[in-house]
Order: sequence, then C-alpha cells, then structure tokens
Amino acid sequence: MRHGHQDRLADVNKERYDNSGLFNYFFRCVEKFMPWIRNIYLIVSNPEQVPEAAHQCSKVHVVLHKDFMPAKFLPTFNSTTIEMFLPNIQGLSEHFIYANDDMFPIGPLSPEDFFAEDGRIRITLKACSIDHHMADQFRRVCLNNHVHVAAITGYKFDGHTYLRPSHSFTPMIKSHCQECLDKLGPSILTTASAFRTSAQHNQYIYPLYECFTRTVAPSPIEFIYTSLKLGGQGIANIINTGHYRAICINDVQIPNRKTFHFDIIKQAFEDILAK
Repeated sequence: MRHGHQDRLADVNKERYDNSGLFNYFFRCVEKFMPWIRNIYLIVSNPEQVPEAAHQCSKVHVVLHKDFMPAKFLPTFNSTTIEMFLPNIQGLSEHFIYANDDMFPIGPLSPEDFFAEDGRIRITLKACSIDHHMADQFRRVCLNNHVHVAAITGYKFDGHTYLRPSHSFTPMIKSHCQECLDKLGPSILTTASAFRTSAQHNQYIYPLYECFTRTVAPSPIEFIYTSLKLGGQGIANIINTGHYRAICINDVQIPNRKTFHFDIIKQAFEDILAK
C-alpha cells in the first residue's frame, strides 16, 4: 500500500466495508427478473471479496481491479475511479448494463427496458439546479461530468443547471464509452484518485456523453431510491408492494447498526423470489 493510504483508509466510513448479506440476493434477483442476462462481471479488489452466492451463479465472471485499471490508481475502493475504466473490461458486450452493489431488480425487466429498438440507451436525465456552494460531493462530481462533456461536444451549458440520471441501473454502449474516455482522457486521468474528491467524474459521464453526442430514450423502469435510514420494515414494505421493478438500498451510516433489521429485508427478497 502506498504511503499515506493506510491513514486515509482509517477515515473511510465503516459502512462501505460492512457485509450486511443483502448483496447475495443480487444474483438470485438477476436470475429471476433478468434471465436474459448472459454474463455478470463482478468487479472486486481481490478474490476474497467474492460472496458465496456468486460462486453458485454460473453467469458470474470475477474481474479484479488490476485486470482493467491502471496500476497507479491501485489499491482503491473508490467506485468513481473504478467506473472510469469499465470499457477496458475484457469480454464485455457492446451493449451492457452497469450496477453498483446496492441495486437490485425486484420485478421483471427486459432488454427493451434498457435499450430502444434503434439501439439507443434508455435512461432518464433530470435537470438539477446549481447551488454555488455545491457542498455535496456527489452533486459536484455530476456537475463536473456535465461541464467537461459539454466542453468537448459543444453542448450548450447555461451555467445554472446540469443533467444527471437517477442512481439506478445504467445501460451503456462500450465503444461509445471508450470514445468518451479517449476524448476526456486527460481530464479523467488527472482527477481520478484512490480516494473520493470533488474534482472527479463518475459513471454518469458516459450516459451524458451519449446524450450530448447522439440521443437517448427515456427509461420506462419503475425505480425507487432508498437508504437504510428508512428502516428494515420500510424497505421490506417497498420491495413487497410490487409497484417497483428496481430498487437502490443505499448503505449509509445509521445508529445501532448491529441491531438493524437486515433480516426483514432479506425475508422480503425471499418472498418476491418465491412468487
């Protein structure tokens, strides 16, 4: 580990490394609700991170950070940096879908939900107003995406709003991502780092580039963003309603984590998988 990394790791929120057991349901949910998926590329730092459920799914291919990322950014658990190099993954299909480990399909999804008949990605971009303070790191990074992609594509930037998708499944086109990475390489490579900063970019630079250089179609997926702050029963109720086909369960800092009712959420997954 490079000098200084150990001290920085001590400052990272512990919940980013806790294993609640929820991720195991991702593979079963994909098998049930997205059976047309041919391959699942599971990105990890080392083989010890692969959950048991992944070993039971024949579609899973483990990809180590070192297999597709420049060595100078390693070791890292910074997803914003990891996401920049997705086009480098060997064997990845031209049309692929990216998901973080807190996202789950909870209702039937089809390829047409992610890609239109004419090949365009289906994703809904929302306009967000620019707060000149921009204290939230995630918003600042999304603003970086908009500013830099607009600069290389000639897309009009009014200085008041920026575009970003919801934090959900992201359909992408590999060759277009590579095209973006090639054009924005200097900016991406000089701001990427092992730890998160407000100067970086994230995965949403790719669908934004798609929108600015071509066109995108709106997403038809009923998606909901939640976090552990909603409580185990609250999240379980949402999963069981049947109103949504995709959910993000953001793992955030909560009091009394050891007594949090993860078992209630797991039972909700068991219920929808059994139907």
